[in-house]
Amino acid sequence: MPRDVVIVTPQPLSAAHWRAAATAAARAKRDAPDEDWFSAHADGAVTTISSPALGAVLTAAPSRRVRVAHDLIRLVPEARAVAGAAWWTEAWAPWGPGGAVGVSIARILAASLGGVIQAAEGG
Repeated sequence: MPRDVVIVTPQPLSAAHWRAAATAAARAKRDAPDEDWFSAHADGAVTTISSPALGAVLTAAPSRRVRVAHDLIRLVPEARAVAGAAWWTEAWAPWGPGGAVGVSIARILAASLGGVIQAAEGG
């Protein structure tokens, strides 16, 4: 069973957003071996972030516009910080080191857009 990740942003996420976040994560790991680079691939209904060393680290569904703000705040209280319209993106990361990297990439993406994430802990 994968780790659930919810990303709330003021705009819908695109494959370009994911590629930029994957690139930023790779740059942050400059001292890592070359095989630790990350790439984002949009394939139909999902976008998958992967690396040769770790495999798939995060899979994300398309963003959906939040229609009922109080339900959003009930589910993700941190979403109060998101200005304007809110978009909900569901994602899944494996447990373990690869999943931790996937959650980090989701955090980078959310922060770059003024959004927040909520990720399952434990594992």
